[in-house]
Amino acid sequence: MLEKFVTDKVTVLIDADKLSKSVEIAGFKVNYRKLRRYFQKQCNLVYLGFYTVAFSSKVHQEFLKALKAKQYAIVTKPLKVIWDYKNSKEVHKANFDVEIAVDAMDKLDEYDTFILFSGDSDFDYLIRRLKEKGKRVLVFSTRFHVAKELIGSCDKYFDVLTLKEDFLIKRGKEH
Repeated sequence: MLEKFVTDKVTVLIDADKLSKSVEIAGFKVNYRKLRRYFQKQCNLVYLGFYTVAFSSKVHQEFLKALKAKQYAIVTKPLKVIWDYKNSKEVHKANFDVEIAVDAMDKLDEYDTFILFSGDSDFDYLIRRLKEKGKRVLVFSTRFHVAKELIGSCDKYFDVLTLKEDFLIKRGKEH
């Protein structure tokens, strides 16, 4: 199904936090082994980037090690904790918009189709720039977690929940 929307070499960049949160609400989690296989079967996958907070827990470190072994390129940074004076509480942030945009532009000569796993409207500018440079752009997110700007600017939007048989599993089940 995907093959009719991609051209030649494909780069996939995943905003892990945004993807996880959007599918968790629907009761799912991502099986990253299946996700990689899905794209390897459907297209000429040349790069698979995974952007996530660098948690120091042993479980998270093992998870990242397993992803790396599955050919994911891992990009991490520490969780930023900011004090919200207005609401008198800590706010946790880990935004990867800049890293994803810079990597997408740095790898411009390495791919023909760019696939983004995020629904963040901040990526509208990146998508429009990539299309100006002749790239096809596909966005994967969930229906209520994708900005309308992205749907309008990309070549094709995919609701991840419609692909649950391909790489999602019900929460509570093993990978």
